[in-house]
Amino acid sequence: MVKRYILLLLIPLTAVVTSYAQQAAEKGERNVEAFDVSGIQVILSPAENELVSIIVGLEGGIANGETDNPAIGDVMTELITSSGSADYTKDQLRRFLSRTSTRLGGDGDYLGVRFTMTSTRPRFDEAWDLLSSMLRKPSFDEIEYRNILQRQVAQAENSWSNPERYAFRISDSLLKINHSFLARYTYAEDVKNVTIPMMRNYYEKLSERSRMIVVIVGNVTREVISDKLKDFSAWKKGSFHQSEISRIPVPSSPTTSIVHKPEAPTTYIFASFVGPTSTDTESWPLAVGMNYLRGVLFKEIRTKRNLSYAPFAFRNSSHGHGMGVIGVSTRWPDSSMTVMLTELQKMKEGEFEEADIEKAKQVYTTSYYMREMTNEAKANQLYYNERYAGDWRKAFSYDDIRNVDKKAVQEAFEKYAKNLQVGIVGNESAVTITKFEYGDEMPVN
Repeated sequence: MVKRYILLLLIPLTAVVTSYAQQAAEKGERNVEAFDVSGIQVILSPAENELVSIIVGLEGGIANGETDNPAIGDVMTELITSSGSADYTKDQLRRFLSRTSTRLGGDGDYLGVRFTMTSTRPRFDEAWDLLSSMLRKPSFDEIEYRNILQRQVAQAENSWSNPERYAFRISDSLLKINHSFLARYTYAEDVKNVTIPMMRNYYEKLSERSRMIVVIVGNVTREVISDKLKDFSAWKKGSFHQSEISRIPVPSSPTTSIVHKPEAPTTYIFASFVGPTSTDTESWPLAVGMNYLRGVLFKEIRTKRNLSYAPFAFRNSSHGHGMGVIGVSTRWPDSSMTVMLTELQKMKEGEFEEADIEKAKQVYTTSYYMREMTNEAKANQLYYNERYAGDWRKAFSYDDIRNVDKKAVQEAFEKYAKNLQVGIVGNESAVTITKFEYGDEMPVN
């Protein structure tokens, strides 16, 4: 009885949270401005709080030929945000961050790099001066360089020693193997090969106003940010245009690859298929459908059969290119995979109800908008959608999600859920490969 009362309380609470988050997001969309400042692309979203989050992206990477090393962006951004600048020593940088609770960060991908900063509004002018100085006059501190390299080499090595992550990478690599660069993972040797002269050369290529995407979420006016971006007037404007990323080719057949771990009590399984891009109409139906499938797998594998504690299903994305992923860690891989593929087949055949999708949409919408409630998260969404979906407005996609129905979900699964690429790490004696080979329908065993 107590559980029932709790559930009855949670249902209206979820609706209230969803409604509040939706209203906040829609208000945010109305107030967002996109404009150009001397060739710099700017997206400004006001926020009624005392924080300011900013992203400064510099476009250019493996996709456009500025580098062939996938590790250079992560190493370089961490080094620049740790070294100070010509105007600020490393110690001054650290004292300022500690004293003001300002957060700095950065990372890189195949398209370029980005630098992130979140500060309080009263400290924003000082924080901007610091960030601007580091971007215009970066220092490449030798001690920080050695520390960062050591840390990132260890991270690259550890990413292959974790069995769950290893299984994911096998599946992901099989799926992207015929793409020109999306299958290019970072290895320890890539990190070791990054040098300070290499980073200086790469950064010089990126230092053009036409390569800049600046996203600001906070209580900052257009006039203020336009004035601050005059700091970059000495950079040449350039004429950069980001290359379009080709689609991930759909594999011609299912593939299963297993890494044999004879002593492993648990088998880790990831199975992936090529999905829609962020600009395709099937993107949201697949996302909602995978969210529903996750709940089904939990019920069928965990609750009913106790085959695994945590089966999963989700829509993944790499530079705006979607993928459907299902998987499990289990001591009974054959039985678990049979259940997962059976439920995947049901999605393709429409063996679910419209009410199921409505519930899945409500849960998905709540989590989707709750993720955008902070300044930092909203800045990330605006930046992501501008780069990978071609329009920052897609960060406010409530109508697209609301319009998803059973028919759209089934059609998305019919179109994309095929030729699964499966990565397995575990004892191969527990695995019957034929049970994992899903082309366009259930394998015949």
